[in-house]
Amino acid sequence: MRKCSLLIGLCFCLFTLNGQETISFDDYLKTSLSIDEGLFNFSKNQTDFKPSWIDEVQLRTQTDEFDFDRQQYTIRVRPSTGKVRKKQKDLFELYKRNSEFQLEDWKRDFVKSAYTACLTIYSTEQELDLQKKLLVLLNDQELVLQKLTQLPDFNVKELIDIQKDQYNLKIDIHKNESRFSTILPVGQKIDLSNLISIDAIQQKIQETFTTPSFALQEKALEEQLIDAEIALEQAERKRYWDYLQFRYNGPHDDILKERLSIGLGFQIPTSSDGKLKVEKLLMEKESIGSEYLIDEKRRDIQIQRKITSIQLLLDERAFTQKLLQTFNQKSEELAKRASQQQISNPLLLLYNKTNQLKQQLGLLDLEKDIYNEYLDLLELTGALYEVPFRNCLVE
Repeated sequence: MRKCSLLIGLCFCLFTLNGQETISFDDYLKTSLSIDEGLFNFSKNQTDFKPSWIDEVQLRTQTDEFDFDRQQYTIRVRPSTGKVRKKQKDLFELYKRNSEFQLEDWKRDFVKSAYTACLTIYSTEQELDLQKKLLVLLNDQELVLQKLTQLPDFNVKELIDIQKDQYNLKIDIHKNESRFSTILPVGQKIDLSNLISIDAIQQKIQETFTTPSFALQEKALEEQLIDAEIALEQAERKRYWDYLQFRYNGPHDDILKERLSIGLGFQIPTSSDGKLKVEKLLMEKESIGSEYLIDEKRRDIQIQRKITSIQLLLDERAFTQKLLQTFNQKSEELAKRASQQQISNPLLLLYNKTNQLKQQLGLLDLEKDIYNEYLDLLELTGALYEVPFRNCLVE
């Protein structure tokens, strides 16, 4: 349900962009965040909390010897104190901050979804471009092979393989075009020319990452909530005036002495009053500190693993680029040698170009994985959600 809501929000954001002109990467993200702010403005309209001056009112009635003319009525009022009301107000303000913080957590998911959409657009554009070029080459190969079908040594299987590749490639192109249309409306385009390069990512992952500010804020807020609950409990323990009571005893001969009475109740705090609850809250506070340290350790491990994963992908990409360069050199030498020997074979040139494009598609898959892993790294480090907002995927 949450992912569905994020997708709806992103689609709404994209369809509100005006006109058919190309928008910049930064403008797209800013538009997403501006709409995002509108979705969460309702949280600022919460009703203010006003502590009551009276905590409790009791109405009691009692029959005296089943004589209803002598019915007894008692009203007992338990007043609050100024200190209790102040602590209640402080606790309410922290509850509001905690609610807003939970909304901020939801908004962080929205921010990452916007970045993910941009990366999907970028990789889909690159892949579609290569796939369409590859389809042109496969179509040319089919035309050449169709002209060679009358030769006695013609290999029918080769033509069937080409047609099979065309079929699969057309399906892939259709999938990418459909995926693209679900993210961007027809005619819309995002300029991602300033997207951070793979080489820049290799430099970035060597930097030192600090603790995300929102993680520290969450820990501090949880501790403040517990401190406020303890302060309220302690204020309750120091409530000396317990209640004020009015009693009406029904009709009587002596109206002043017997009919109406007023009573006061006082409580004497002891060392055990509320002690168990306070100790429980103190244990929870200590547990929050321990959990935070454990989470920080886990986060550091996850960051190192993510950096290692990105470095492995970078090494694989560098190795693949080297192999691709060697392959292209050999292909060019072979084509040059065939030309010098006046061997006319258009299929040879088409095969070489086809293989080069297939290698580039494989390289593009690696780059896609690098970008997604780098985005996860930025999320782990909190850089993705820094305030004020800045685009983390530009040079």
